Amino acid sequence: MTIAAYAPNNPFSAHAERSVRGRAAGARPPAAPTRGAEKAVQERDALMRHYRRASRARLDEACRVAPALADLRRALARFHSLEDADALVEAVERAAGALRGAHSDIRAAALSLASDRIQRIRLSAGLAPFDDPLPAALESDADDAPDAFRICKTALGVV
Repeated sequence: MTIAAYAPNNPFSAHAERSVRGRAAGARPPAAPTRGAEKAVQERDALMRHYRRASRARLDEACRVAPALADLRRALARFHSLEDADALVEAVERAAGALRGAHSDIRAAALSLASDRIQRIRLSAGLAPFDDPLPAALESDADDAPDAFRICKTALGVV
């Protein structure tokens, strides 16, 4: 039975009939990934490897310049669960004291290290990596205790 038989007065039934017949009678299968698409994926992967290598090198250089950052990096590697949140914040606050006069890029690198560790801990606990409130919620919920990231950000003086 055709589509037109179900809705004989429908002006779109003829179009629908042609579309269905066109697919059933020798329509082309979905296109396989092209060589260009594969090449684009390979280029993206190569750029990501380069970015990670460059980021690691930048962090290594920052740790060489600021030994307190290297100490923080080692300290943060010890934290693996949500129960470690207080100790993580204390480690960042201790490092913030040593990094007080450091360049803003060094303090930003310290915050990045803390943020990465917080995200890993949240993911391993089955939580979303970020749970930041919106700015309006921050103003209205002044009674709520700030999260670990905001405490670290304040301690490091990163804007």
